[in-house]
Amino acid sequence: MNKARNIPDRQRGAALIVGLVLMTVLTLLAVSTMRTSTLELAMAGNTQYHEQAVQLAETGIKDAVSRINSGAQNLNGTDGWLVTFSEAVQTPAGDSLGQYDVTISFKENGKPPANYSEDINALYFEIESTGRSTARNAQSTLRQGFWWAVQ
Repeated sequence: MNKARNIPDRQRGAALIVGLVLMTVLTLLAVSTMRTSTLELAMAGNTQYHEQAVQLAETGIKDAVSRINSGAQNLNGTDGWLVTFSEAVQTPAGDSLGQYDVTISFKENGKPPANYSEDINALYFEIESTGRSTARNAQSTLRQGFWWAVQ
C-alpha cells in the first residue's frame, strides 16, 4: 500500500528559491566573463597598434639611412643642424596605417670609435623616428646613432 507523503508547508517553494539563487550566480558569472573577455580584446588591440607604431618608427629609420646612403640627404656637421621629414604609410588597398616623423640631427665632431684603423675625424649624428598608428593614437619613438667619416 502506498501512503501519500505530504510535503510540509514550510518546504513549499524551496526549489524555486534555490533555482533563482543558482540563476543569479550563473548570470553574474556570465557578465563577469563577458567583461573580462572585452577587456582582454581591448588589450590585444592596444598591443597590436603599439607594434604597428614601432614598425612605423623602424621604417622611418630605414628610410633615413637609405636617403643618407643614396646621397639624397646631405649631412652637415655644424652645430644646431637638423633636418626633418614625414611620410604617411598606407596598405596596398589605400587604407592609412599611420605615419612616421624623422629628425636627423648633428651631435658632435670627434674621433671615430675605438680601434678604428685610420686617423680621421668623424661627425656624429642621431636619427630620431616617431611612428604613429592611426588607430587609438599609438606612438613609439626610436633613436639610432651613426657617425660619418670626414677626411
